[in-house]
Amino acid sequence: MDVHELLRGQVAGLVEFYDDSPECDTANRLTAEVKEILGPAAPVYRINVADNEREAHLVKLEQVPTIIIYRDGREEWRITGDWPSAQTLAARLESSDQPPGAINPLKGVPRY
Repeated sequence: MDVHELLRGQVAGLVEFYDDSPECDTANRLTAEVKEILGPAAPVYRINVADNEREAHLVKLEQVPTIIIYRDGREEWRITGDWPSAQTLAARLESSDQPPGAINPLKGVPRY
C-alpha cells in the first residue's frame, strides 16, 4: 500500500515523511518502535521526500521530519516536533477518541 491508497482507503495508517538529515533520526527511531509495538503487518510507512517529491507536495509538507496519521482517507494527526512516545502513537493509530479537525489536502474539505 502506498500513501495514495491510504488516503483513498477506509483504514488507518501512519506515514513518516523524512530525508537523510540527522534531524530525522528521532522520528526514524520512533516509527520503528511503533512498528515493533504493533507488529510487522502494522500500517506504518516511511517516505523519503527526496525520492518522492510528489507525495511531499500532495500532503503540503512544510518541514521534515513529519509524521501523519490518516484515518478513513483523511489526515487525523500531524506531528512535526515535540514527539510523543511510541506507545502514544501506536494507541492513537489503533483507535481515536479525539476529534480529528484536520484537512486532507487531497480532498480539500474540513473533517468534522
